[in-house]
Amino acid sequence: MKNILFIAFVCFFAISCQRDYLYLNEIPNILGTNIGDCIETHQASSEAIGEWYYCETYSFEENDSISPRHNNLYADDASWVRHDWTKLPIDSAYLKVGNVVINYCGTAKTEILSRQLEKINTLGCGYYSFCVKPSLDDPRYIIFCMLDTTKTRLYVVDAHL
Repeated sequence: MKNILFIAFVCFFAISCQRDYLYLNEIPNILGTNIGDCIETHQASSEAIGEWYYCETYSFEENDSISPRHNNLYADDASWVRHDWTKLPIDSAYLKVGNVVINYCGTAKTEILSRQLEKINTLGCGYYSFCVKPSLDDPRYIIFCMLDTTKTRLYVVDAHL
């Protein structure tokens, strides 16, 4: 058990030290369409032993109209339970997954981000999509995508609990 926790910590530390964005090159796969260039990026993260919450935010030109088509992220991996792009707010059937993303308490940065995601969800101004392992009832590993159509901004949350 100690070895697994150590390996998880080392992997997350290596990821968090990178200056690269993990999902930047995956945006066409996530949205299912090619869009304009990303004009602004942000990262927020929080980690503890055995868990992490990591979010990348990508902003695009406000005059870019983005309509997500199909989330193809990890499409070849059958171990993911997938939910394709759907209009916000998050369906009550997926609240267990959604609550992990919009109610996460970690660092000050991730709490601000969680409040932003909660506001976007409440206003219903966009779309959401996610992949989860091992199941919807036991969402231990989540990749949650939210597209804010009013600000033309994509949020990709990678969480492990």
